[in-house]
Amino acid sequence: MSALLRAENLELAYGEVAVCRGLSLEINEGEIVALIGANGAGKSTTLRAIGAMDVALWDLGGKIAGMPIHRMLGSYRDRAPAYASSAVLPSKEAYAEEAARFKASG
Repeated sequence: MSALLRAENLELAYGEVAVCRGLSLEINEGEIVALIGANGAGKSTTLRAIGAMDVALWDLGGKIAGMPIHRMLGSYRDRAPAYASSAVLPSKEAYAEEAARFKASG
């Protein structure tokens, strides 16, 4: 079975203060994993470090592929909802003309 996540000899610190030294882990498909430890043992820091690496790798992949991360993950939008507000206008036609100007300006 191929590992979905593998970290070897992870070392984490806040400035000069080492939080984690020599952590290695491997998570395979279908596994449920928990990090257990005392307060201040580095559990949250470990997850933040792994999450940051995940985001960085997706970002790098997107740059190489020439597309934003959300497109690589399967989302797509060719338009986005928009809202425009205006002053009180004298007629329906005036609102329609203003709406057409907003639409034309993007």
